[in-house]
Amino acid sequence: MGAGRGARVRIAEHQANDHANAATRHDTSIAPKRRQRRTMTKDNDASSGSPTLERFLSFRSFRKKVFGDLEAINAVEHATLLRGCGLPRVDKYVLKRFLIARKFDVEKAYEMLMTYIDWRISHPESAVTEEEVQASLRAEKVYVTKHTDKNGHICVVIVVRKHSMREVTIEETKRMILYTLDKVISTFLRGSRSMDKLTCVIDLQNIGWDSLDGEALKAILTFLQNFYPETLALM
Repeated sequence: MGAGRGARVRIAEHQANDHANAATRHDTSIAPKRRQRRTMTKDNDASSGSPTLERFLSFRSFRKKVFGDLEAINAVEHATLLRGCGLPRVDKYVLKRFLIARKFDVEKAYEMLMTYIDWRISHPESAVTEEEVQASLRAEKVYVTKHTDKNGHICVVIVVRKHSMREVTIEETKRMILYTLDKVISTFLRGSRSMDKLTCVIDLQNIGWDSLDGEALKAILTFLQNFYPETLALM
């Protein structure tokens, strides 16, 4: 009987050793596969690239092209000297707006920015004085609301019924648009809010035919699209 118990003990030990060896072989066989999957995942992430990284690289390339392209900058400076004006302010926020407007296409954003700079040489920031738009200011056609909209955007209200095409020329209306945009942006979209946008509310209550100025609306949209990109949130 003692011999039988000894044999059973040895068989049990042998089976336990077999299970342990099998478990060891099993762990060893799957470990390289796990490491391989992790390596492949990292390689895929690196090859695909994240949108944030791509946008950062586009912005860096755009900034380098704008400030590093001496021939283009010298051409702009030469035109500026001939006209007796100063170069417009072009900070990182201006660069970002133009780059976003062209979906991070550096060449298209660069072309758009150069057009803006050339336009700004003839229309410097805050160059329009109150005296030049006195009639529109007295009519109180435009004002900024006390509170922002539900998304936190500054609200600019245009009261159409207070506009009369018979009383003001389209040139003064364009000056008023430029005056308003520069004033609102320099006052509200600065510092931590430099990349914020505006909501434009058009008040059409009690309007007459003399107030329906299609040229004025076209001028507003042209300014916003070409020279103030990524500034309008909603109209």
